[in-house]
Amino acid sequence: MSQRVHASIAALVETVMDSVAGYEHIASHTHGFGWYSYCEMHALERQRLATALRRAIEAHGGHAELHGTLLGSAHRLFLDLKAALLNGEQSAVDELLRGERFLADHIRKAHRDAGTLPPDIEDIIATLYRNVQSSIGELAALRKRIERGQHPSPGHP
Repeated sequence: MSQRVHASIAALVETVMDSVAGYEHIASHTHGFGWYSYCEMHALERQRLATALRRAIEAHGGHAELHGTLLGSAHRLFLDLKAALLNGEQSAVDELLRGERFLADHIRKAHRDAGTLPPDIEDIIATLYRNVQSSIGELAALRKRIERGQHPSPGHP
């Protein structure tokens, strides 16, 4: 893998870890909405995928840190999410959708910038992208139910 691939994919690992931290943050502040298990499930799956990607990168001679970015954007996102939770479920769903769409865009950009990847890394990135797209679909459906006046918990019809 080229140095460019290392930087692009390593940055993706950090962004996925920001997602893990965001879901964990929401889980710790949303006891009233029934969001805890939903957020913890997503955090654990993202953690698993980030770890698998990091290991694959290292197996190909690269290096990726298994922590979020240090730029403070994740911290601002967490503050936005906390404020959204105080404003109701629709705001929380909107913020989660925004974060998931950001991650999906980042995955596409990292994949494009990386060029040709080893098959194991390609598979992990494809799985991660499907995971994020699934979450976007779930959150969009939940948002529609909330807009119709229904207030089900995530993962429940």
